[in-house]
Amino acid sequence: MSSLTERLLTALIGIPLILTFLYLGGIFFYLLVLMATILALAEYRGLWELKNCQISNWIYLAGAGLITLSGLELSAYSLVFIFTVFVTLFIYHGLQGTWQNSTIATGVALVIIGLVYIAWPLSLLLPLREYGFDVVLLLLALVFGSDTAAFFIGSRFGRHPLAPRISPKKSIEGAIGALITSSLVGAAWSIFFSTSLPIIAGIFLGLLASILAQTGDLLESMLKRFCGAKDSGKLLPGHGGILDRLDSLLLVIPLIYYLANLIK
Repeated sequence: MSSLTERLLTALIGIPLILTFLYLGGIFFYLLVLMATILALAEYRGLWELKNCQISNWIYLAGAGLITLSGLELSAYSLVFIFTVFVTLFIYHGLQGTWQNSTIATGVALVIIGLVYIAWPLSLLLPLREYGFDVVLLLLALVFGSDTAAFFIGSRFGRHPLAPRISPKKSIEGAIGALITSSLVGAAWSIFFSTSLPIIAGIFLGLLASILAQTGDLLESMLKRFCGAKDSGKLLPGHGGILDRLDSLLLVIPLIYYLANLIK
């Protein structure tokens, strides 16, 4: 079976499942986000282990704590929670006399980075869902529209590398196609699904979402290249790992979340 066939089959199974949990909301969406967060953190931890960097298992509990805070409508305290985790680890290792151990210090730093990079953005999906099914659906349409266009247009017409030192297969043509597609998705959304989003705002939102989505993709590619891995995992045939699928969302979620807060 070709990689493209695996990619399409995974999408055909995964997309309806995700949309079902998103539509149901409540505990169902909470469990979906919680599972995705734990799996993504596990892949993040696995990548760093390739560089002999040990990350404490406490990262899973802290990630689950962030998701639960948002599920209890306490997302405003998320960054306070992350800071508390850092202080707690600092005090614990200080009392143990292990803080000056460079391996321990690196592990603590990577826990905090993982929480900010992965768990915090994903936790914002829960309060974002409270604004409506359509808000999260717009987020997914913008990001996955950008991703899909970048992949297919880049595969077919890509000639000029976008960032060869980070991800040799990504092309300028694919990036431009992603920008155009995402802006068209934003415009179409404003025309057919939203009376409060002007067309020009929809186009601008699509462009900005695609820029952040592609930046997030490159950011994860940098992490994988630094750690010496091709994919973050093997859970999703044709796609790699969970983190490989979520990377484009991680920078866009806060954008949509704070915009939704501004215009509510």
